[in-house]
Amino acid sequence: MKRKSRDRITYADILLARNRKEEEAHLRKYVASDPTDIPAYVRLGDILRRKGMIEEALRIHRSLLKPRLDSETKKRVLQAVIDDLFAVGKFKESLPYLKEMIILSPKDSYYLNMLAGIYEQSEMWKDAIAIRKKLDDRKTLACVYASYGRSLFKKGFMREAIQNLNIALRMDVASVPTLLYMGDIKYSNGDIDGAVELWRRIIQNASQFTFLTFGRLENAYFEKKRYQDMIEIYESCLETSGNIEAHRRLADLYYKIGEKEKAIDTLLKAFETSRDERIAYQLAELYKKEGDYKRAVEVMEDTLRKVISGDVYRCSKCGSEFKEFHFRCESCFGWMLLQGKMGR
Repeated sequence: MKRKSRDRITYADILLARNRKEEEAHLRKYVASDPTDIPAYVRLGDILRRKGMIEEALRIHRSLLKPRLDSETKKRVLQAVIDDLFAVGKFKESLPYLKEMIILSPKDSYYLNMLAGIYEQSEMWKDAIAIRKKLDDRKTLACVYASYGRSLFKKGFMREAIQNLNIALRMDVASVPTLLYMGDIKYSNGDIDGAVELWRRIIQNASQFTFLTFGRLENAYFEKKRYQDMIEIYESCLETSGNIEAHRRLADLYYKIGEKEKAIDTLLKAFETSRDERIAYQLAELYKKEGDYKRAVEVMEDTLRKVISGDVYRCSKCGSEFKEFHFRCESCFGWMLLQGKMGR
């Protein structure tokens, strides 16, 4: 009986590979012996992508997009190409492949959402709105209209900006980005009271986003020298939630108006209950300004002895983290998913 050659690789050998390196070696041999096996080529490209060899993975996957592929095979290849492009942040380049995928799966909301997300990231707002309308999610659509309005406002198209923001408000009267950006427009036009009213609605109805309003409200109230109103807002936030940002800003405000003892007391109370590194840092800095270096050192030693790397916003859906807040996650393109500020 003739012995089986050990040079011949079967699909079972691939499945039983002990590690990625061995799996890749088996796959290379396998596709060399059977260049018609498209799933094997897709798998090889996927391994290369995970190794960071994106260009080679993309070359392999794109080469598989040939005429007369059956629907399921074509979807698998298209997904691989999209994954390659996303891995290197070439989102806009993935548009034609996503459109092909949607033709094959017109009711798949996952791909529609990805397509809308790329349009939004590219500020192709009208295209994004058209796709979002198909998804029939009024709250998300309101966010897109609001972002379109803000984009127009930044470019100087005031009337068109207000039109889009009003559409967003009709879709969702509590839309946080809409209230925020409409307030920005009112403030820029000198309607400070109108801006304050909109921003305070965010505090009343969406406590997790109050930190977005604090700086804006401070500017508005300080312009009118209404410091006490701002103090009352921070104190109200602290009564309903242990908002770390409200503690920090209230202490800073107290210090600015000369209420140094209240500033220290505010931070001490916050630190005792939260042991938050940002509070510790601010408290230590305040002690240093007052010349109390001993207490500054004690506060810092009482923390986890780690360097503060800044605030982080985490997506509740995909887990991605960002140093700056966005209403839309830049990784999974979901809206209103980033959670509040957290120290690393």
